[in-house]
Amino acid sequence: HAGRDRTGMVVALLLDLAGVDHEIIAADYALLPEPRDTAAPGPPQQRGPAGEDIREMLDHVSATYGTTAGYLWWLGLDDDAVEALRRRLGP
Repeated sequence: HAGRDRTGMVVALLLDLAGVDHEIIAADYALLPEPRDTAAPGPPQQRGPAGEDIREMLDHVSATYGTTAGYLWWLGLDDDAVEALRRRLGP
């Protein structure tokens, strides 16, 4: 799917952990081509306004876990692992 779905979600979460604004993440995600339904000929499927699906995922993570770090802690990463990710993503 050209970087959408799981890969796009992981990248969006990492960008959020690095402190990138959700609108910038959504705008970047919107640049990816829409996935094609390989079973049906024709144009790519439309999934709503560009970037909306990734923005909704980030909003859900924020509302449910407080932050992406909170989500990663819930998944089982410890403080050291989350901080190591932040350091690797930083300038």
